[in-house]
Amino acid sequence: MEGLESDATIVTDEGRRWGKIHMGPFDREFQPAKRYSLILMLDVLEHLPDPMLALTHALELLEPEGILLITVPAFQALWTTHDDLNHHLVRYTRTTFRSLAASAAMRIDDMRYFNHWLFPAKLAVRVKEQIWSSSPRLPQVPSTLVNAICYTLTRLEAALCSRWPLPFGGSLLVVGGPLPVVNQ
Repeated sequence: MEGLESDATIVTDEGRRWGKIHMGPFDREFQPAKRYSLILMLDVLEHLPDPMLALTHALELLEPEGILLITVPAFQALWTTHDDLNHHLVRYTRTTFRSLAASAAMRIDDMRYFNHWLFPAKLAVRVKEQIWSSSPRLPQVPSTLVNAICYTLTRLEAALCSRWPLPFGGSLLVVGGPLPVVNQ
């Protein structure tokens, strides 16, 4: 297991996987000596000024049958100061991500929204922030009880919505890989 972090200030040498974290930007300069069977880009693309370039590069780093698993925040309508605070540049829908994937020559095997239960909460925060403007501020760590409730809601959602995905959610999950090379 390896990782890549563009901001070296947030990585300490105290972590047990410290030696497996590459420091630097995820661009063409990052050329590992191997290809990967699985690459996770969990809440990454929304931070990048050129997500198509990063997505293309990730696909190039995969083995031919490799899998790319991506999560991104969903729906611009849910944009809040939380997005500003986290330096997000965009939120995605299935349509906008499908367009990005096509530009990067990515095959999509599965694409679905998740964190459905967060959608109304995020929408309420968006409306509140539209009415009463507020500047971004760091959130506090929720209590153990709040975390337990959120965990239970997430597990319940996963059990109920796995068979019939809903057309909305706070986040988007995409699973795919490189398009097959067609020999001519």
